[in-house]
Amino acid sequence: MLPEPFEDSRRLTGSNLYFNGTGAALETLRGLDFGDDALAAWHGNVETARAALGWPETETVLRRHRTGVSLAFVAPADQLYTATEVNEWAWWSALAFPFSHREKVAEGRMRAETLETGETSSKKFPLDKESLDFIRGLRAESIEPEQIIWALLRDRRLHGHKFRRQKPLGPYVLDFYCHELRLAIELDGGQHNDTVHRETDAQRDVFVASQGILTLRYWNHDVLGQTETVMEEIWRQVQARMSGDTLIGQFTPSSALRAPSPDGRREQPEPFHAPGHAAIWDIEIALQTLRLAALAEARPALIALMHATDAHRLPFLADDDEVTIGEGEGSRSWFIDELPAPDQVPWNELHAIPTALVTGSNGKTTTVRLLAAMSKAHGWRTAHSCTDGVYFDGQALEAGDFSGPTGARTALRQSHAQAAILETARGGMLRRGLAIAHADAAFVTNIAADHFGEYGIHDLDDLAAVKLVVARAIDAQGLLVLNADDPVLLRQSATLSCPLGWFAMDFDLPWLAAHRAQGGSTSGVREGRLLLHFNDATYDLGEATAMPLTLHGKASYNTANIAGAALTASALGIAPATIAATLARFGLSPSDNPGRLQHWRFGRLQVFVDYAHNPDGLRGLLEAVGAGQRTGRLAMVLGHAGNREDADLRAVAATAARAHPELVVLKDIAGYERGRASGEIAAIMRAQLLEDGIPADAIATCLDEVDAARIPLAWARDGDLLVLPIHEMEAREQITALLERMTAAGWRPGEPLPGALAGATP
Repeated sequence: MLPEPFEDSRRLTGSNLYFNGTGAALETLRGLDFGDDALAAWHGNVETARAALGWPETETVLRRHRTGVSLAFVAPADQLYTATEVNEWAWWSALAFPFSHREKVAEGRMRAETLETGETSSKKFPLDKESLDFIRGLRAESIEPEQIIWALLRDRRLHGHKFRRQKPLGPYVLDFYCHELRLAIELDGGQHNDTVHRETDAQRDVFVASQGILTLRYWNHDVLGQTETVMEEIWRQVQARMSGDTLIGQFTPSSALRAPSPDGRREQPEPFHAPGHAAIWDIEIALQTLRLAALAEARPALIALMHATDAHRLPFLADDDEVTIGEGEGSRSWFIDELPAPDQVPWNELHAIPTALVTGSNGKTTTVRLLAAMSKAHGWRTAHSCTDGVYFDGQALEAGDFSGPTGARTALRQSHAQAAILETARGGMLRRGLAIAHADAAFVTNIAADHFGEYGIHDLDDLAAVKLVVARAIDAQGLLVLNADDPVLLRQSATLSCPLGWFAMDFDLPWLAAHRAQGGSTSGVREGRLLLHFNDATYDLGEATAMPLTLHGKASYNTANIAGAALTASALGIAPATIAATLARFGLSPSDNPGRLQHWRFGRLQVFVDYAHNPDGLRGLLEAVGAGQRTGRLAMVLGHAGNREDADLRAVAATAARAHPELVVLKDIAGYERGRASGEIAAIMRAQLLEDGIPADAIATCLDEVDAARIPLAWARDGDLLVLPIHEMEAREQITALLERMTAAGWRPGEPLPGALAGATP
């Protein structure tokens, strides 16, 4: 079976890297050989599909990059699943791969092993290793008819129902099975037409029916030669099953009993292709499939409500389940299947709330928390979303990484919220786009090397273009706050048309001075004081080194982010005095900014827990904690998520090596392996550490993040420095709880740690 010629295909539910609106995008397969003729054919196919579906002619984007091309186009907001099907079909067809779904291949392994005596062996379940291997083999060796039917059934494509392949049931293994519908689908080869197989198939069907399951059987020959007819029948049978037209326990006899042979089939009706994948071998069948998919997905009521909301200049939030008009305390929500007519909406009760987006490579979560604290001090009941979860008035509503559109919608749907601060990460913008069309302010902290290689993003300019998608949400009354010390942002700002505010470490930086001279807003440090210039007035916010987040001025990256946060808060309408008061106290309590630059002392031993996750962040952390000026030894915990290129992992390890640590403990991040084998990331980092001169006996591997953090604590002695970047939220909570217990117990270096220590491999 040929691989799909794309790495990723996705819906774009909001403004994105390619255009300001909704649509679909895919990334061509790395290493795929194609020319401009294929790209032109893709474009032509998209336009053909648009015309067939009645979609307007709008933007189509081909974004070339180092490993291929991003193919994207605008599509109606209520037909985005269909848009992804259009995109995939258009690209498959453009490449004109030399294969046909009608090409017959030999049938694979039978579903029950036939012995020489003609008897059928039984498999016992629950599954032993032999049975598991048998089923895995069936999946790996699936034949073309099975692949065709699986393309229709997988990913809930058929009426939203979940089908499984090779489902064990008693002594049998079902080809395809849906538990919700109690429905099995079996495909038979020609050997099922002999007497023995007719009898065993009949016995099998009776057994399956006794379990309350309906069985549909089709010849492999028919799946290959009459694909559309078979798919149409399955489509209709599932519809009937959903409506209750088919009795539970009824079964369809074997296809071998319904026809004398695979070659002697009845005359078939006009070909029909049920919604699944569009046929790449026949454009008319493909367009018929896409029309049916679009018709099934279309929601005219949703589009009417969107247009009415836009006419009232109100926010509109939608996902697969729910629609919200307005934000926070000025919002109302409806289930997607129960949408009101525009004249039933209480328009006068709905409104937006002050909203800020925060993005960048480093410091996003800290800045979100700081802005939420400023908003709360201003008197607003505030919702915020970040990599740790969704919060309202400081209370957690959801735990986990909610730095994408789902987190933003959850925060904005809090019915008592009066303001919202939303972390807006790169991944969410690339996968889905922005959750909202309008924000009062947006803040880009910086651009640093991270996440290269995904979605065609390969360098800092690519990354900056993604981060600056937030500019699409800023209108003439808003403010986009940018880092003037970042050369990439300086360069790319020339393409922006929204109002800009600039911050820098030096308030008198020529760029900032020129911006102020033109009536612009800025912030930065002058003679140790943090200054804010907004609406033609300059405010002294206090001594920068006295602000807890700056760690007495050593955490220069936090000083910069504080300056940007002050500008962003001003754009939201928060008074300078409130901003100053919040900066003077935020960070004094460990609960203000958990997992970011948290500090414990045990005698002269210092322990820092942080989130540093890329070379720039780790470099800043090591500088902030004084790793270069230490008098004792340095120990570090090091790991990374798996969705980075090998070069990115090596760069993090090289940054650590430059600090000459006496101990490095390598770890995994549970749940963030993202396709890499356990220990693979640690092995790559270990190789780089050795290459950079770290002795082998100074490197340990302990893949569990909590146990990895315990090793430096057990190793430490008075005067040492421990730097513990911890990334998984539950692991961080366990480690900080341990450190708090150690503090309460008056623990000192060299004493046993509370709890047992798992082993590490040197």
